Amino acid sequence: MVTKLTSSNELIAKVIADLDLAESDVRISDIVEWIGEGLEHIGGVWMYSKEVSGVTDESVLEVCGYQAALPCNIKDLISVAYSQSPHGGWRPCRVSTNVFDRWGGNSNMSPDHYDHSHDCFSIARLYMDMQAGIMNPHCALYEINHNPNIKQTLQQLIEKGDYKWTPRNRGGHSTDFTRDITYSVKPGYININVDSGFLKIAYSTIPVDKDGYPMIPDIAAVKEAVYWYVTMKLMYPKYLYGVIPHHVYLDMKMNWTKWANSANAKLKMPNIDELNTMKNIHTSLMPRMNEEQTFLDTAGEKEKLYDYGRRHGWYYQNPRMTHGWN
Repeated sequence: MVTKLTSSNELIAKVIADLDLAESDVRISDIVEWIGEGLEHIGGVWMYSKEVSGVTDESVLEVCGYQAALPCNIKDLISVAYSQSPHGGWRPCRVSTNVFDRWGGNSNMSPDHYDHSHDCFSIARLYMDMQAGIMNPHCALYEINHNPNIKQTLQQLIEKGDYKWTPRNRGGHSTDFTRDITYSVKPGYININVDSGFLKIAYSTIPVDKDGYPMIPDIAAVKEAVYWYVTMKLMYPKYLYGVIPHHVYLDMKMNWTKWANSANAKLKMPNIDELNTMKNIHTSLMPRMNEEQTFLDTAGEKEKLYDYGRRHGWYYQNPRMTHGWN
């Protein structure tokens, strides 16, 4: 677990001092780039900073025309939640398994009038769920457009988030049959099978300092590994032109490999609390199949097992499992 970060300036100063570089030979921009490369080669999720849109500095993403722009500093997307309102309530999304997984165009729905396009059938089906006697979506749209009270009620339900408003296939040319909210990712954008709304995303980034330089975990093995990666990169042109012997460059490469493996192991080593959470997950007897519905918040809880107590005539917690009575 990483509890402290240090600036790249510390490593840059070490490289300059150890290699006895002249001020004119210092390639700051290249060294900064190599520091980032070295960190990515080492790996380890604890090395990255976790950001959540709408909680940290980023605002929630607004969906427009079935897509939303991703933050420019994103490295890996962790999870996605959807809502009709920027204030919640949030519903979990899943990655699309549709072979087409693209949804087109803006919706033809407007607060004033709902036409008979396929996208408008979502609100029609909501009204059909409320009125068992209406079986035709065209009839439902007609009543919605000619009854202001019904229109206002449906709009409030959708805006409040009490109704899961996603496209459904009821014929036509749509290829979206699922009742789940699904998404797919393309460079710079996230596509979702809902034409409007808001997304809360959790994602990882490489933390940077005030100068925009990558921050390095303050772990000796990580700093040593990145140091040898930068040194290897700096010395490669000299090795290429025969200035540095092969065995010297090979020694740099072996040091990089050794410290990179050590750094990766250090970053992945869990502490006691993480080990306890892992124990609760892996020793659970009952399969936990729907943890994504709570955004995995309850996945690490200790399982409670119950036996039927003849002595009391009700269910009580098994003392053999909990080492004590509740």
